[in-house]
Amino acid sequence: MIINEEETEIESTLQSTYQIISGHRNQLQITSDNDQERELLEVSIEIKDRLLDFRSAHRQDDWRATLESENKFYEIVKDYEAQGGHFPISDEELTESYAMNEELLDRDIPKEHDSYSIATPNYMMQVFNWLSTYGIFILLLVFLGSILTREYENRSARLLFTQPIKRINLIISKMAVSFFVFLISIVGILLFTFVISTFFGEEGSFNYPILIHTSDGIAFISIISYLTKSLLLVTVAFILFFSYYFLLSLLFKNTVMAMLALLISIILVNLINDILLDYISGWFNPFMNLFVHEAIVNQSTFLWYEGIFAAILLSSILIWLSKLLIKRQ
Repeated sequence: MIINEEETEIESTLQSTYQIISGHRNQLQITSDNDQERELLEVSIEIKDRLLDFRSAHRQDDWRATLESENKFYEIVKDYEAQGGHFPISDEELTESYAMNEELLDRDIPKEHDSYSIATPNYMMQVFNWLSTYGIFILLLVFLGSILTREYENRSARLLFTQPIKRINLIISKMAVSFFVFLISIVGILLFTFVISTFFGEEGSFNYPILIHTSDGIAFISIISYLTKSLLLVTVAFILFFSYYFLLSLLFKNTVMAMLALLISIILVNLINDILLDYISGWFNPFMNLFVHEAIVNQSTFLWYEGIFAAILLSSILIWLSKLLIKRQ
């Protein structure tokens, strides 16, 4: 399916090139003395030749020749546009694809599909991307659903608070258990993904490059670096949400109401986060890294780790408020 998709894309680009060549030829029939049009025709024919080489290498399943011929095609497209032509590939796509191919050639690693790779490292990254985007909220619902509100709903909270234990220890124990279960779940998912992709997928390389945007332009990090950063940001996000939910549990004393308030808060934070990024430094924005993938690959304005300190600080404040509420129970 992936090969057919790539082949279809090449054929579509080739058909567009034929149309461009035809357009230049038609224009030369009208203005035969137009030197610029003649030069554009010559370059567009060269683009067609490079595309045919690209298609041939792709069909032969020679990954190195495919990347090299694809980049030769991009180079001719750059020349074509520099001379005033317009090719149906955006400058951003052309620049990023060319840089990615060069990086893969330098690292001697075959190119993998962004979304459907079965190479172990790439597949693990795809699963973790889903987990950090959607799975974190599912885990929150599962593990936080009744962390403290159950005590109120079962009317055992009063008995619990009369036990000869410090109430701050209650907070610590609840947090420790939930955090431990969360880490076990994350590690379990990653291990399961690793085993499945190892047996049914391809070997791949954890040195596979991930393209990121920085203030200096395009840069690359390895998949292992990406996964490490993602795990850290997801963990920080979990601590923040857990601290907030714990406070909501004390305020509402009802699982449904606490979860509803949490979900509404998450939606509101997502809506206002873009505004906060325009007015608040990343070091003071605890919500900056909620979208983990975007925080790592788009570092042109903020570095991926800038929001960690603010998130931990806010979590500490929420835990302190929870401690005050428990003392008044």
